[in-house]
Amino acid sequence: MSEYYGNQTDPGEKPARKKRRRTRLVVAGAVVVGGLVAGGATVAGVGGGVSDLDLTGLSTMVVSGDKSDPKVDPAKDESKDPAKEDPKGKDESKDPAKEDPKGKDESKDPAKEDPKAKEDPKGKDDPKGKDDPKDPGKYDPKDPSSKGDKSDKDKGKYDPKGDKSDKDKGRSYYPGQDQAGRKDKDKAKDDKVKDGQAKDDQVKKVPCDPDKLITEIVLANADRGGTLELASQCTYNLAANNLVTSLPPIVQPITIAGGEATKIVRSVSLTQFPTRLFQVANGGELTLCNLTVLGGQQVGPAPAAGGGAILVQAGGELNLVETTLANNTAQGPGGAIQNFGTTTISKSLLARNSATGAGGAINNQGLLKIDDSQLNYNNATGNGGAVQNLAGTVIVTKSEIKGNHAAGNGGGVASGVAGATTTTTVEDSAISENTATGNGGGVNTAGTDSTTLRRTKVRLNSAGAGGGVATTGTATAVVADESEIDSNTATTGNGGGLLNGGGGIVLRGSEVIFNRALGPASSGGGSFNTAPGSVTLTKSRVIENTSTVPADGISGAGTVTADHETVIVKNRSTNCLTAFAIPNCFG
Repeated sequence: MSEYYGNQTDPGEKPARKKRRRTRLVVAGAVVVGGLVAGGATVAGVGGGVSDLDLTGLSTMVVSGDKSDPKVDPAKDESKDPAKEDPKGKDESKDPAKEDPKGKDESKDPAKEDPKAKEDPKGKDDPKGKDDPKDPGKYDPKDPSSKGDKSDKDKGKYDPKGDKSDKDKGRSYYPGQDQAGRKDKDKAKDDKVKDGQAKDDQVKKVPCDPDKLITEIVLANADRGGTLELASQCTYNLAANNLVTSLPPIVQPITIAGGEATKIVRSVSLTQFPTRLFQVANGGELTLCNLTVLGGQQVGPAPAAGGGAILVQAGGELNLVETTLANNTAQGPGGAIQNFGTTTISKSLLARNSATGAGGAINNQGLLKIDDSQLNYNNATGNGGAVQNLAGTVIVTKSEIKGNHAAGNGGGVASGVAGATTTTTVEDSAISENTATGNGGGVNTAGTDSTTLRRTKVRLNSAGAGGGVATTGTATAVVADESEIDSNTATTGNGGGLLNGGGGIVLRGSEVIFNRALGPASSGGGSFNTAPGSVTLTKSRVIENTSTVPADGISGAGTVTADHETVIVKNRSTNCLTAFAIPNCFG
């Protein structure tokens, strides 16, 4: 509280009238600075009760009783008002019976306080007009001995035991909220709604009923997409709803997630209606997660041909996550998937699919990404027992391509065709035990294709020629970064490990070992080069390869170069025998 005093006389003199008066003011809703009261105020005197002053329109009020103060109106100076003087002339402030021994303000004594002088019903005093007698002084951060109130000492700090209103002083919102008090996720959802891009984030649970699955896909297509959760231990046995697909075409972003042992299969009773299971249209996005998709069958001419399980049209997108596509067939390319858009496969298995044409598992004419997956035991009557990259880009990482067969070229992967630009990259993977009747038991690259293998093992594959990797036309193959061409076989032609049919092969930091060319006239157990093609070896090894006709290591025509860090040794009878001498190759 603040105390203000008027003029005083000598204590030894007996006053004829009261010359000294002490007045205490309780100022609510006002700011008292230098004896000025701003705003509306309630003034309480010690002995005179409480007066409510209407200060409307007044900017200041001088609270000094000094006559010398030119701002004091004598007519309003309460210190001169005889009606308010103590008749006995006593100084109540020194009356021990009335003085609070603890220095508390008597105006707050419930027994003496006028009801009109009560504080704001909400208990809020103006912090600037409040003089707390209990406040020992404000905390000085530079003076450790100061004992200011905790509210001063830790001002602005969050007290976990305090009220939420103190949690973030100076802030109108809490962490994780915006200034409107909305949580981050709610704000993001509101923004989506404003942008007209909101999706139904609620997961729709689909009972074990194929008709319900069809209904929910129709509803999701009509409602900007959604997520469908299928029942565990359930087989959704689909009959045909048209002559093209068993399920409605996907035209929105839709996720279909299975549980334990959830399957989507084409009914075995539909022998007269061969249908694929899914079709992703332009603008559609299909994600299949934790599912097994079986028995899709596509029969029909182009452009609908291909894709026994799934057709991805240009502008469509397919994502497979922890999903199996098996036993699907196509009368055309892509036993499981025909891709004209974008397809991403992760942690999935494509097995025992077959195509009458190219790409036993997948035929690609868009963008195809395969990661941490297996493409095993698929079959094509054309090129690419597992994958045919007919016109586009293929990227394979950390995957296994095993046991596939092509009646044409590329038992595992075939990339390129005359007149098309294609790129294939395989990294940190294994291409093994694949077979091809033509060239390239593991990989065949043709046309103007560019294929790169990094940290990849090509082993135990076989083909008529080029048991491991083969190129034809002007295509190129790069085998780099500790890749291995190991134990592959050319059954009738040349090049047990590598066959360059006229383009280029680069072997960098890798090895060609234990390969064989077994035909009656087969040559180049390690590598065979055809003019005008070229083979370039850098920091590589060609070791312990065999062939029926020398040379067992590197044979053929064209240009072959090897740097001084390349080792060509221990090939069965002859290391090198070409039309031109090979540097660093002896015997």
